[in-house]
Amino acid sequence: MTTHHNTARKTLNLGKVDYNGRGRKINAVDITWSIDDNGRFSMWAGIWNGNHTDYITCGQMVDEVAKLFPHNKKVQRMAQIWERWNLNDMRAGSSAQESWLRANPITVQYPESHYEKAYKALADAWLNPDESCPNPETGEGYKYGSAWKMEELPDDVKLEINSW
Repeated sequence: MTTHHNTARKTLNLGKVDYNGRGRKINAVDITWSIDDNGRFSMWAGIWNGNHTDYITCGQMVDEVAKLFPHNKKVQRMAQIWERWNLNDMRAGSSAQESWLRANPITVQYPESHYEKAYKALADAWLNPDESCPNPETGEGYKYGSAWKMEELPDDVKLEINSW
């Protein structure tokens, strides 16, 4: 059975930049986001070629776009929301695990694995498995990364996103 959700998708055109450093602002920049009626949120950005026929670069780069517009308060706020809430239906951790990781950020350098370091750090903090979030089938505590979990958007964040 397929369930369809109403999804609102919007794009903010930010103007043009000289992305290639050639002395001419010919590259349009966009931030696009979507939120569905279940509160699933995603945001991405793109920088267009001069003819606006294809992206030079695009994807999960809202933070990079924010650096191009350091004095644009809306873009800076959008980047904050992107950083905290993007792909809120794809959380690797339980609520307690995600909260702990936000308070105790894991840093990695290639070729290290963020997942492996987070998994071990949570185990060391007695949060992996998370006994407060049992698997309904087995009764065992939730193991970090064993499923995609949904983190609900707070109402004020939903309202802000919908106001853009």
